[in-house]
Amino acid sequence: MSLNWTGLRARRKRPKEDQVSTGQPSEPAPGIHGPPTPAVQILATEHFVLQGARSAATMESNARSSLYLTVLSATFVALALVSQVSGSRQVLALFAPIALSVVFFLGVATFMRLLENGVEDWIYVTGINRIRHFYIEVAPETAPYFVLSAYDNVPGVLASMGIPVRSPWQRFLTAATTISVINSLVGGVLAGAVVHDAFTPPDVSIASSGEPGGVRWTQSHPASQLPTVRYDRWE
Repeated sequence: MSLNWTGLRARRKRPKEDQVSTGQPSEPAPGIHGPPTPAVQILATEHFVLQGARSAATMESNARSSLYLTVLSATFVALALVSQVSGSRQVLALFAPIALSVVFFLGVATFMRLLENGVEDWIYVTGINRIRHFYIEVAPETAPYFVLSAYDNVPGVLASMGIPVRSPWQRFLTAATTISVINSLVGGVLAGAVVHDAFTPPDVSIASSGEPGGVRWTQSHPASQLPTVRYDRWE
């Protein structure tokens, strides 16, 4: 059985009817192959802006969390160094409330900003889902190719954020909650240090001098501090 190569070449060179040069361009196919409308161009730009804003909010949250944890670690290292170098409980009691107050304030500011970034992220995802729904309305054949949700309700936004199921425990898994728990411990340590310094009297002991009518007043210090101060009063 032989093939007619001459006929195949002739058919290959023969132009199709719809490709005959008429001086007019052929009409594009409807849907995704058509020229983009102004609405599609505008919403595509808005989609890009929302995605960039969401990335910026995520980067800010990561930076603020890292800054707070770094300052917290450095503060405890500084307290340990002060305690070892000075060897004085009075110096540590004076330095600790000041340092922990700065850390506690930074933790509150970080928690508030992380909370705002979480709200902003929710708004951005809602807008992106609405634009994605518009894309599906313009080109329905693209619906199977979208991985994330195209609905702006609560389940749709959670699905786009990678949270498919609403759970009451989800609020404890956010960065803001993690920072708030750690900062609450810092606040508790700060409050305990302030109360201890305010209501703990100095270590003073009064003992008999061993002599008739003699009274000895002694103020004790740690072994690494100044020598014991002693006052004797004789009648």
